[in-house]
Formats: sequence, structure tokens, C-alpha cells
Amino acid sequence: MALLVYALCTPAAVTVLSRVVSSPVYRRATTGRPRVMATIIISVMVGTILIRGGYRAAVVPAIGSDPLDLPVEETLDFLPFFLLGVLLYLDRRRLLPAFQRPAPILLAVAGVLLLAATRGWVGGLASSTGVVLSRTLFTVAITVNLFAVASRLVPGPRPAVRYLSDASYTVYLFHYFWIYVIATLLSFDPSLRWPQMLLVTTLTFGVTFALHHFVILRSPFLRKIFNGKFPAGARSEGRHGDRRPAAARAVGSPTATAAGSESERTQPLRWLPPADHLDPERTQQLRWIL
Repeated sequence: MALLVYALCTPAAVTVLSRVVSSPVYRRATTGRPRVMATIIISVMVGTILIRGGYRAAVVPAIGSDPLDLPVEETLDFLPFFLLGVLLYLDRRRLLPAFQRPAPILLAVAGVLLLAATRGWVGGLASSTGVVLSRTLFTVAITVNLFAVASRLVPGPRPAVRYLSDASYTVYLFHYFWIYVIATLLSFDPSLRWPQMLLVTTLTFGVTFALHHFVILRSPFLRKIFNGKFPAGARSEGRHGDRRPAAARAVGSPTATAAGSESERTQPLRWLPPADHLDPERTQQLRWIL
């Protein structure tokens, strides 16, 4: 449900954040890594406060303790991080280098604050808002360090990593369903101990990976629906051939040389998809849905 909501919000999110990224204020606020991290942290935490405040003021009185309360609340809680992902995509050339460097001090400080909030060591942090903000800061710190580790372990496209990346969509979409199915089939009660939970988790990964490999991966239609995979070049060439400029068509061509027209040399660098043998299909670009 959360992913469906985020997919529907993507066009609006891209439109709004594209304008933010191009604004002079944003450019000045994200010059240098300290400013980048400060801007990201403040933006996510302010977004969390506004979304939770709006939820409690407008949504809770309307639905109360309705069963829909939990999925709605969780969808809104994760929304700032979804928007952060869109921002990292739109301004990846400026933000990702700063986001892919380790931040051990930030992680340590955020961990101490979260521990103080959950244990009630500091009165202000022990409130529900304090716990949420501490958890938000810790999540940003964890994300930054995971990006840093990933950028070192996987410096470029690799077939195995791309396969796991594509399979992650299937695992994400179907794991919740299969956790309950497997736990029910094994007659586990809701209060699972860690050995039982480990077994359920392992079996869930196995089933969802098998679903991806033997069902979704073998169907072009299912790859489009569940993985967002479309034939490479289908949008750019169409029925009338490749309409890109000659300079763009020459990129990656064996006959392309370092020399070229001034327009080619001054073009800003753009993300190039991996070679065909690594990615015969491309994930649909955000600009296509605007």
C-alpha cells in the first residue's frame, strides 16, 4: 500500500523537487558536504514533524482507531525518506558524493540520542515526538553509512548485483504476504522467538527469489508491472528511428573519438546505462512519467 501511494505521488514529487533543486537558495544550502548533510537532516526532520502533525490534526480525528490507522500512519512516517530518495536521484551528481562518504560521528551521536530517547534518560527526548525525531536522525545516519559501504563494495555495474537489485523489488512487494503464509503453514503464533523468525525470514527470501527468477523474470509483462523494466531504446527510437542528436548516438560507439564539436565537449555529463549484456532493459526514467 505504501509503495502504491508513493508511486502515485512520484509525478508531483518530481515536479516540486525539480524546482527546489534548481533554486539558488537550495544551491547555496548544498555547497560542500557539511551543508549537504545539514540540509538533508533538517529537511527530513522538518518533513517528519509536519507530516506527523498534519496526520494527527486531520487524519486521526477522521479514522480514529480504524484498522486503516496503522498502514496510513506507516505510509506517512516513511514519506520523508521516499522524498529524500527522489531528491538524491534528481540531484545525484551533487548530493551522492557527499552521501557516499562514511559518517561515523553522525552515526554515534544519533545512536546515543536514540538510546537516550528510548531509555528515558532525557526528559524531552523521551516524549513520542522526541523518540520519532531521534529515530529519524538515526535512520538518516544509517542510510548515509550504508551508501558509503555500498559505494566501496560495488563501485560499478555487475551482473550479480544488478540481478539482486531487480529481485529486491519482488522481495519487497511480496515478502509481507509470504511471511504470514509461511508462519500460518508452520502453525507459528504471533509471538515468534528469534529461531522461528529466522526460519520464516529465510523461507520468505527463498520463496520470493524463486518467484522472481521463475515467474517474473521470464515474463516481459510481469517485468514491466513488478520491476519497471522496459525494452532499452523503445522510448528513444520508437517507430521512426533514433531521433537523438548524432553526438548522443555516438556515445559508446567504437568510432567515437575524443575530438568532436564544441557542443559535444560542453554537454553536461549524464548517467549512462550499463552495457546491454548487463542491462538489456532499463528502469523507466522519472522524466517519462511527467
